[in-house]
Amino acid sequence: GELVYQSYCSACHGVNGEGGLGSALRGSTIVMNNQRRHAEIVVKGVPGTAMQGFRGMFEASDLASVMTYSANAFGNESGVLVQPADLKSLIED
Repeated sequence: GELVYQSYCSACHGVNGEGGLGSALRGSTIVMNNQRRHAEIVVKGVPGTAMQGFRGMFEASDLASVMTYSANAFGNESGVLVQPADLKSLIED
């Protein structure tokens, strides 16, 4: 997850999850506590913002990996472990 994050997410969300163009992920209640909403954002994006969806760009395993990474990096320490199967309905939607 760290490699995907650093390659595709850090430009907007910051190298250390501090935010910038995009929202801060460090301390984010969505990233740490609302996995359904976090998944919707990562998979489908947020209309009207710079946050694009990554469905079709990555395999479910990569998306789950980067979600797990961001929920447990930057001091978040949520203990969340996202599985590819958790994203199946959103990806096929």
